[in-house]
Amino acid sequence: VSTGFGSHELAYWGLRDYLENRGYQVLIYHPGAIINVKPMGQLSDGYTRFLVRLKKEVGDRDELSVIAHSKGAILNMATAIKYPDLHRSLVSKNINLGGPIPQWVNSTIGRWYLGWLDYFGGDDFEMVRLLDSAHVLDRMNFTSIGNLKDRIIKGRHVGGFIEIEGSHSGMPFNRR
Repeated sequence: VSTGFGSHELAYWGLRDYLENRGYQVLIYHPGAIINVKPMGQLSDGYTRFLVRLKKEVGDRDELSVIAHSKGAILNMATAIKYPDLHRSLVSKNINLGGPIPQWVNSTIGRWYLGWLDYFGGDDFEMVRLLDSAHVLDRMNFTSIGNLKDRIIKGRHVGGFIEIEGSHSGMPFNRR
């Protein structure tokens, strides 16, 4: 599980417990800041190393699936675009929860996001290449789950799309 912007791992414990109770092994990616506010450019290589380590642990006997929420989904897509062959060899299924390729972000969230970019000296505007390189994702197994009326982030959902109702932050817990 890859977490969203401004969220802590404990926000995903319910999803973790739900999946573990159904027999899945679940690990939550630690993004290097308690509430996942570091720029994605500073996270992509560490995230890739995390996926490599996980695939070595599960080996070929099990598939590695990624469930990623919001910024975590965008990070997963950016990593897949940056290292497409490696990502494809590691991850069998990618599930984006409320994490489209961004075309609009709520100004309240955006203000905080830009402040953290300044603090860490990052520039996520390079992520615009996601839009130009999104065709790479079409050859990977992505499913996007989202609310087209999402008040936090809007954009292009990749892969198969499942529309749901509900809040952005509640997507990891919306079992419908």
